Amino acid sequence: MDWREIAWNGVRCEIPDSWEVVKIGLRYLMFAEKSAPMMEIKWGQIRGKFSHHSQLRRLAMQQRKKFGKTLKEIPLPPEWRTPLSEFISVAFSWHSQTISGSGAVLYCPTCKTATLMQFFQKHSAHSTALVQHILGSFQDHSRDNRVIWALFDIRALIPAEFDLIKYRFDAGQYELIFSYKKQKITLWRWVPASVLLHKQNLEEFAHRVTRFALKKTVAPVRADPDWVEWEVLPSTPWWSRWRSRRLLGHAPTYYRFWHLREKNRIFGVKIEGKQAIDSEFVNSICAGYGSV
Repeated sequence: MDWREIAWNGVRCEIPDSWEVVKIGLRYLMFAEKSAPMMEIKWGQIRGKFSHHSQLRRLAMQQRKKFGKTLKEIPLPPEWRTPLSEFISVAFSWHSQTISGSGAVLYCPTCKTATLMQFFQKHSAHSTALVQHILGSFQDHSRDNRVIWALFDIRALIPAEFDLIKYRFDAGQYELIFSYKKQKITLWRWVPASVLLHKQNLEEFAHRVTRFALKKTVAPVRADPDWVEWEVLPSTPWWSRWRSRRLLGHAPTYYRFWHLREKNRIFGVKIEGKQAIDSEFVNSICAGYGSV
C-alpha cells in the first residue's frame, strides 16, 4: 500500500494514498475513500485534569444526536497497545444499521493534548495492519521547535510558536496565514502555473496578486524567470516613527515567489513584522515550504 503524510495544526500521521481529505477544521480532519467516510480525527489542548470517561460520555451524546448510534467502551485491542504506548488510551466502538466504527481517545502527558481517532466501517472492517500503521505513525507534538503542515500537495515547516489564524483551500489557490506576536507568515500556492503565466511573467503575476504598487518604498528586487522577491519598507523616516506611536504600525513586509516548473505550481511567501526581517528566518520558511 502507498502511504502519504498528513500533518495539520500539531498532529501528524500517515494515511493510505487513496484516501482524501474531505473536511477540515482548525483541529479536525475527516478522510474518505470514494465518498465513503474512513477516518476522523479531533484534538485539543487540555487544561487541568483529563478524564477519558468524560470524553467518551460526551462523544456518546454527540453520536446519538447525529446518527442515533450506540457507543461503548471496549478493551484496547492488543495490536493497538504498542503503537499507542506513549499515550494514555481508552478504546470504543459503535454501530448502526448502515455503518459501524471503532476508535480510541488518546491523551499525551507530555503535551497535554487529547485526541479522538475513529475508523468508519461500512461494509468490511479495516485491516489490522492498516490501523496499526496509522496509529504507529501518529504524533501530536513536534520533536523540535518546528511544526509540519502537510495537506493535499503542499508541505511546510513553521516555527511552533506561530498559530494558524486563517486557511483557504480553493481549487486553484491555497492560502495559510500564521501569526506570532507582531509577526505574520502567509503561504500561497497557485495552479496551473502554465496557464497563469501564459500572458505574464512571474514578476507581473506576483505584483498583481499582492496588489503591489511601485510607488511604495522598496528594497532592491531580485527577479529571474522562476524567482522574484522584494521587501516593502516603511516610507516614514525612522526618527518620525520613533517619535509617533501612531506610526509604529508601519512595518517591513517581505515577499518571495517562485515557479516550480516540474510541478506546474507557483509558490508565494509573505512575511510581515514590526522590526527588520532576518534573512535567515525568511530562507528557513521558504526552504521548508514546497510541493510533495
